Amino acid sequence: MNRPPLTPAQEQIYTYIMEYQKVHKNRTPSLREIGSGFIDGKQVIPERKSKGSTYKLVKTLVKKEYVTQKFWKNVPYWVVDDDKQDS
Repeated sequence: MNRPPLTPAQEQIYTYIMEYQKVHKNRTPSLREIGSGFIDGKQVIPERKSKGSTYKLVKTLVKKEYVTQKFWKNVPYWVVDDDKQDS
């Protein structure tokens, strides 16, 4: 699959979601967790102060087809499909 390249900020968010999925097999990160940059007490990416800017970056990842947006009780969450992690 040929997807558009990511900016450095988008790459950080994408990396965070992938790492979070590896650590927490049955959970996906919330916007607050993505913005914090922490996974199990370890800083994985730099902290982001604004949930709005974090959400915008995540939506761009959805648009570029790096992550899939799903909903649970009208609450969005984002997953990296296993076949996309190696691309």
